[in-house]
Amino acid sequence: MILFQSAAEEILFRGYMYRMFRSLRGGAFWSIFVTSLIFALLHGFNPEMLHYGIFGPLYYMLAALFLGIVAYHTNGLAAPIGIHFATNMFNTSIWGYGTSTLENMGLQNIVYRHTLDMPFALFGIFVIVISYGAFQFFKHKMNRS
Repeated sequence: MILFQSAAEEILFRGYMYRMFRSLRGGAFWSIFVTSLIFALLHGFNPEMLHYGIFGPLYYMLAALFLGIVAYHTNGLAAPIGIHFATNMFNTSIWGYGTSTLENMGLQNIVYRHTLDMPFALFGIFVIVISYGAFQFFKHKMNRS
């Protein structure tokens, strides 16, 4: 189910909407920014958005910007779908948090945490971005030699 949800969101935001805004305005940055903003606003209906104050919208905005950049850089949706799916699987099954749309406590039952630590989640996005950047750098370097 999570794979279908992740794929549907990526097709809608990084596929259809990105191309629609790009054809209207013409710029990749503009399209990525607008679709990321819409992504964050639509996720405003999720319970964690109100619970975590500014960190909720910031989390979704940064994640959407990153996924938009990945879609632009790879010229496809496979990588953003995979990253979105992996993030959602981590958040629901491993990390888990009680204020999510999917009220799953994951490993929190073991560590007795009852809320998602949003600065930790933002750090997680930072680690994913750095890891992806390093992977692309070394992939590009290997292809040149």
